[in-house]
Amino acid sequence: MQKLTKLSIIILIIISSMFFAACGPDDEEVDGPKLVTSIDLVTDEVDLLIGDSFTFQTTILPADAANKSLRYFIQNGSVASINETTGVLQALSAGVTTVVVQTLDTSNKFDYAEVRVYAEPIILTSPANFTLEANLLTWSEVTSALGYIVTIDNIAQTPTSLLQYEIVGFDANHTYKVQAMGNDHTILNSDYTSAITAKILATPPNLQNVGDVISWDEVSGAESYELWLNGATIDCELNT
Repeated sequence: MQKLTKLSIIILIIISSMFFAACGPDDEEVDGPKLVTSIDLVTDEVDLLIGDSFTFQTTILPADAANKSLRYFIQNGSVASINETTGVLQALSAGVTTVVVQTLDTSNKFDYAEVRVYAEPIILTSPANFTLEANLLTWSEVTSALGYIVTIDNIAQTPTSLLQYEIVGFDANHTYKVQAMGNDHTILNSDYTSAITAKILATPPNLQNVGDVISWDEVSGAESYELWLNGATIDCELNT
């Protein structure tokens, strides 16, 4: 009888739950306020000098979230301080720390950014081992460089993150240099390398193999030719 009574109570609770669920408030009231689904710091890496300030901007989705209030806090308060509400950061001493931003609704969303504070700007060193082989400029990596700028006849080309630059212009003397690129604030550009001045010859056209004779057309300015044949290199003074 006791077991039957317990079973009856359980069945009654289930039926009651189903009844109140069917007769409860509409979906909008059940869902409650719209919560934040994501937050994203616009800048996830910040480089500053001591005394600099920086204001973090945060993208919040959805735009119509009920509570878009945020809290900013910092991992190492000796390196920088931050206003919890506005996200304004003040650089205090050299070092690295992390800023975290978090929602204040119940979504518990967060994002973070790395902050590097320098006592004084870093001056990059010029790229070493700057060479020209065929039509390819190459150089060695420079620590802390954000990229590299090649100049051709003192005209800056599009910056690159690579350690090489392919030259596409031929048959004229040009002067080439490269420098390591910073951010013009905490990391300063290097000096340019020593210049390389060279005339890059065009590839010999009309290469042919007729019978046992390999031939090609003359290239203006060429003093000799180098033929690569089955893994062997052969120096040639003629066109055949």
